[in-house]
Amino acid sequence: MMKQNDQPLLRILCLHGSQQTKEIFRSRLGRLPRKLKTVAELVFVDGPVVLSLREGDDVATRSWWKYGDSNETESFEKSIQFLTQVWSQQGPFHGVLGFSMGGSMACAIAARKHLFQGLRFVIAAGATYKSFLFRSEDSTIDELHSLHIFGRADKLVPLKVSKLLAEKFNSSLTCFYEHEQGHCFPSRAESLEVVVNFIKQRRSSITELGTGHCAKQNNSKKPPLVAMCLNDEVAQEQADEIEAMESIYPDLKLLSAKRPEKQGDPCGHLLIPLKCDNGSANVKICIEIVFGESYPDVLPQIKLHHSLSTL
Repeated sequence: MMKQNDQPLLRILCLHGSQQTKEIFRSRLGRLPRKLKTVAELVFVDGPVVLSLREGDDVATRSWWKYGDSNETESFEKSIQFLTQVWSQQGPFHGVLGFSMGGSMACAIAARKHLFQGLRFVIAAGATYKSFLFRSEDSTIDELHSLHIFGRADKLVPLKVSKLLAEKFNSSLTCFYEHEQGHCFPSRAESLEVVVNFIKQRRSSITELGTGHCAKQNNSKKPPLVAMCLNDEVAQEQADEIEAMESIYPDLKLLSAKRPEKQGDPCGHLLIPLKCDNGSANVKICIEIVFGESYPDVLPQIKLHHSLSTL
């Protein structure tokens, strides 16, 4: 399906939490599917573990492993096999979005990305850590962008437990977002904006999406992808820094959509052209500055670009 600017939609596999179904999860996402209508196609699947009917249930709910059962690991491995079949039969997919146990499965998929060709990113909300999610040979999950969403009032999955999962990912490609709600996929406007912005950034990084095929990367050098401001204070710090640099460098070009204003806004991304005094009009030099989501605690990434190479 083609949308804005003739760009195909991203395709995202969506994994529900325990004691849910794909339809329940779809409804719990609120306005997110509508907000992503021109950006991504969300594909929902039911977990293969069928749970017993609870009082008041009309339909049996599903899970991804038998929680608390001695066969937890065995049922988990069967779910991984099931998802590899979904990936090959219903794909291609570019990302995985999961909540709670589904978020844990999304991280497990990332750790086995050789089985899930074309995977570019993962979004995990309220995800719990289990040792069997990662094999002994698994180390840091490189090359994949990830967004980890935590609820400050989540009493089911404590913040520190969810962060154990996030630590498995490459920190330079990882974004964190904390919301005020409990154990849920956040539904408030500011929270949905964070998720939508993250997915839009992933889409903009793909320069060529083949119809019916996994995305192809452009071989040309691209600037680093931009993270999102962790909180309002970070956004204000970056906005002040950008304003100061604009007064010093009148030719400064703002590559991000705008100056950061609040939590969840894309971090500052600048390009500063410099004058070359070697007498050659064909030689161009510029400085690229990419702020991170934790600036000023973490220094920005700085690159010096030369017309003949990147230094």
